[in-house]
Amino acid sequence: MGQRTRLTMRQRADIRAPKWNVTVHDEHSLSPGHWFVAPYEKYVDEHDRYGWVGPHIYDGHGDLVWSGNNQFDGANIMDFRLQNVTGVERLTLVDGSLKKGILLNNQYGVVESIQLGDDPVSVNQHEFQWVDNNTRILVINSAWTQAPVEASKTVGFDGGCNTIFDSFKELNATTGEETFRWDSYNHIHLNESTHMKFGDTIESACLSDAYWDYVHLNAVDKDDRGDFYLSARHTNTIYKISGKDRTLLWRFEGLRGRSDFTHHGYFTFSRQHHVRWRGRNETHNFISLLDNAFGEDAQPPSHENSRGLLIALDEHTMVATVEQTFDHPRGFRQYADKRGSFQQLDNGNVFMGWSTGARHSEHAPDGTVLMEAVLQPEWLGSYRNYKFPFIGRPKTAPDVYSAAYGAENDTTVTVVHVSWNGATEVQSWRLYKTTRANETTELLSSADRAGFETSLLVPGYASYVYVEALDKDGAVLGQSGIWTTITHPNVTASAVQEEHEWLQGVSDAQQHHAQKLRLRAWVLFLGGVVAGVTLAAVLVPLAMRTFVRGKYESVPEEDVERDAEEVEEDMGDDKLKHGTFELGHYDEYAAANPFDQAYR
Repeated sequence: MGQRTRLTMRQRADIRAPKWNVTVHDEHSLSPGHWFVAPYEKYVDEHDRYGWVGPHIYDGHGDLVWSGNNQFDGANIMDFRLQNVTGVERLTLVDGSLKKGILLNNQYGVVESIQLGDDPVSVNQHEFQWVDNNTRILVINSAWTQAPVEASKTVGFDGGCNTIFDSFKELNATTGEETFRWDSYNHIHLNESTHMKFGDTIESACLSDAYWDYVHLNAVDKDDRGDFYLSARHTNTIYKISGKDRTLLWRFEGLRGRSDFTHHGYFTFSRQHHVRWRGRNETHNFISLLDNAFGEDAQPPSHENSRGLLIALDEHTMVATVEQTFDHPRGFRQYADKRGSFQQLDNGNVFMGWSTGARHSEHAPDGTVLMEAVLQPEWLGSYRNYKFPFIGRPKTAPDVYSAAYGAENDTTVTVVHVSWNGATEVQSWRLYKTTRANETTELLSSADRAGFETSLLVPGYASYVYVEALDKDGAVLGQSGIWTTITHPNVTASAVQEEHEWLQGVSDAQQHHAQKLRLRAWVLFLGGVVAGVTLAAVLVPLAMRTFVRGKYESVPEEDVERDAEEVEEDMGDDKLKHGTFELGHYDEYAAANPFDQAYR
């Protein structure tokens, strides 16, 4: 083919996402958003640990934004998309290995896992649809059993035919409780099927250990009145089921004469996928579907190419009218023979998934092709492809790979590869050099984001680096860890010496700064000691004098005089005068001691 068919990441060798060939016909008319795609076929290579399948998000130009291959261990993932779940946007998918519906937040963490069937074997992975203002979940189940003998006779088989009967059920989104169930058994007759594998007969199909997949339910939706729209691929029919009493209200068949509707303008559809109710007006209900028009079995094509159909159904006159078609972008004899999808975007555009090659295309409301893209290699397929506006903010840090090489003219360059799996808002990167302990930083370079992995090249040798991711306004979204640059043998000695001197200079500066801090700490400590001693020298005498003054002031004067008289009687006046002062002459003492007077 002469082209690389997968992305190879230096800093994320585990990511091997397939690439897109993109053709844009009218970029200004495209709806904003990211592509949600889960490559479906298994890539087998005994030398590779990681495959290409699993949930992926790409931007509108086909550049990878997020790969979930490793997170889901290379499992086949179905119906990967964005849905409003009880008021919060969640990434939703069906894990083919766990047979569960998985909900992720915009940090790509699993917030809920929902069992989709009575047992893992019964889980049909086609549908995981939230309805009724996101309070109910629609899923499909399958059962392998023998059809009754009388039913088997209607298809010409004498005995019980080994048959796969499909059902759908509605679950309470909060409790998981089953709120509605409808089974094809006894509702969709065996003789409605048009499916037969190449080389099979009804006898070989009914006796097969694989069982006859006579109906193959692949989509279910619910309208505003509580009724359900069910797509059965192998009967080429859309069924409307009453949400009140489970009765089959009508059959809208794409080929044979069993349809309850007249097809205005005589149009057909067959092997269809992804039926969705699109609303109503006073006279019509509107549905959309992918008319595959061809399958993987013996039924011949029913139209010249696969296409999307928007159909108006008049349930009073029972006339069906095609309102708009959205043809396969490759035109005549181009078919989505396996799977596919039809999505109506917010701006009125339509996003079609064609399954083979995981091809998808965006169309204007009149059907004009605005963009088409196909995965490389083209043998990869997908189930449904979607487009949604989305903001991803991973909890992980950006990834870095840095290496230094010898370059021309005896110089050295450091090449740094950066990416951030799942981050949708990164517009540019800033690259810094630092030390092992991140003691200082120096801005080396900046660059706009250039796809999933951006490379920044700087002259010289930077032994330790890290990056910052910036949004469109220059705000920092996240920072990587410090990466030790890998040094190749041809790195010049002068570059290594220059980097060593820079690191040594940083170390010396840090030591000098530490010494200054230690000296400052000692100065502050000694200053504190001196200040404490000085303060104590002032406060202690004041406290003592206050104590003494307060002591004598607290004795009533009459008590003092009485005590003095008693002392005079016992000791006489002469002895009393030997004390510090004469009690009877306190005012004279105070006048002679102004310091005490100040605190009187």
